[in-house]
Amino acid sequence: MLIEDYLKSRLMTIKTLIQYFVLAVLCLITSSHITAQSVEKGQELFKKRTCAACHDIKMKTDLVGPNLKGVGERWKSKEELFKYIKNPQSFIDKNHKYATELFEKYNRIPMPPTVGITDEQLESILLFIKSASSDKVEKKEPAIKQPEKIQEVEAHKTEFTFWDSWTFYILLLVAFVFLSITLFKLLEYQ
Repeated sequence: MLIEDYLKSRLMTIKTLIQYFVLAVLCLITSSHITAQSVEKGQELFKKRTCAACHDIKMKTDLVGPNLKGVGERWKSKEELFKYIKNPQSFIDKNHKYATELFEKYNRIPMPPTVGITDEQLESILLFIKSASSDKVEKKEPAIKQPEKIQEVEAHKTEFTFWDSWTFYILLLVAFVFLSITLFKLLEYQ
């Protein structure tokens, strides 16, 4: 009886582990695609919401407003940053230390409020800022000038890592199949 109870408890543990594994795989698959879409959406919003009018889209230099590289680390919380983006004047009116410093540093030109923007849209913009400000190796200009069409294609290429590749997902699928077969073999012995 004691051995049967032990086997049943081990079997439940294995079932639970497989369920968590499947959940983790699904989360990984969906999150990589959502992130890529969110970065593109963030770039579109950055331009559409006129952020690019005052902030460098390459996140390299200060313009009318500050360089946004690392903007998330400059605020106490993401919520505070989002509130500032939506209504910057309220922070200046309350003499918020960092908001007032920005206001003074950039010639007392207030950031315009971003009316009607959602937290989801702001998340996408932050993902774009983080992506655009990552230290990438700059490509050297080729000695021979490429036709414009090739340059456009080159500009839209993205670098993929192992974690973004199909190989990774196939390996996860193989691991899942292996664990499923193992579980069914254990069930047969009961």
